Amino acid sequence: MTHSQFREWLPLLAYDELGTEERTLLEEHLRSCGECRTGLEELRALRTGVAASQRLRVTEALLEEARLELRAALRKERLRPAIMDRIDGAIDALLAPWAKWSLAGVSAVALGFLGGYIAFSPPDSSAGIALKAVSDATDISRGEAKITNVRFDDADPSDDEIEFTFEAVTPVKVKGSPNDPGIQSVLTKALMTEENPGVRLRTVSAITSQIQIHGEKSPAAGDEVKSALIDAMKYDDNPGVRREALKALAKFPFDDAIKEGLLYVLGKDTNEGLRVEAINALATARDQIAASDEQVLDILRKRVESDNNRYVRLRARAVLEEVRQQ
Repeated sequence: MTHSQFREWLPLLAYDELGTEERTLLEEHLRSCGECRTGLEELRALRTGVAASQRLRVTEALLEEARLELRAALRKERLRPAIMDRIDGAIDALLAPWAKWSLAGVSAVALGFLGGYIAFSPPDSSAGIALKAVSDATDISRGEAKITNVRFDDADPSDDEIEFTFEAVTPVKVKGSPNDPGIQSVLTKALMTEENPGVRLRTVSAITSQIQIHGEKSPAAGDEVKSALIDAMKYDDNPGVRREALKALAKFPFDDAIKEGLLYVLGKDTNEGLRVEAINALATARDQIAASDEQVLDILRKRVESDNNRYVRLRARAVLEEVRQQ
């Protein structure tokens, strides 16, 4: 056996995944190799640290926040240039082979723990968070829980105990006014986390149905709703959802957050129809854009020079000239 092969076995030994024969060979090698002994000690220390972190108390509010942020981050990722090749190169250059295995092993354990904790958290937890946000004025009913994915950790009853995990999905029906702040909160979360684009489209319609166009906002149409719509307009992977979110934002008073969202779409969205909608929305609000706003002027100039849609180029030129004259 080569020294390189023994180093590759170190992570397996640290996580008790090495076969009996290989373990015997590696343990014999460790008696005479100080480098490998040091590497094994570091791997075991890392494993102990990960195990200790699993005992930390994670609140339901923190888990819910993590779910929403993860969903939004995944959608944002598609618009960012890939940097993993550069990271891989840096790791290859800086880390010894056994350290690379260590990093991979610890990452796998940590990601597995996080994914498992989020996916298999107590069945009523996510529903509880949603229901706490719904007001007492709404009509709430629950269906019968469905038990799925039963997995036995200990199926031997000889010691009078068994151990298993499962998933329980409980349907929750909510009926109430779309102006209800609680219903708005639940639908806002659904807009960020729902996988089905058709449901996301209906969610946009539902959470903005009671907002008067260019009028006063309803009490429920607060910053949480607006922020979710801006994120959907910028990052949703379905162009139909992005378009509906953009149209819904026209019902809100124009402000810096909406302006920056429209500029993002105009500057980065690959869908020509979305860029047309964005430049039209900015043209409608041009009186509220300062002539000294370099961010707006810069985006408009770039669209005039390089947009592949003739309408967007012409419209951007017109808005640019009108803003400069203010």
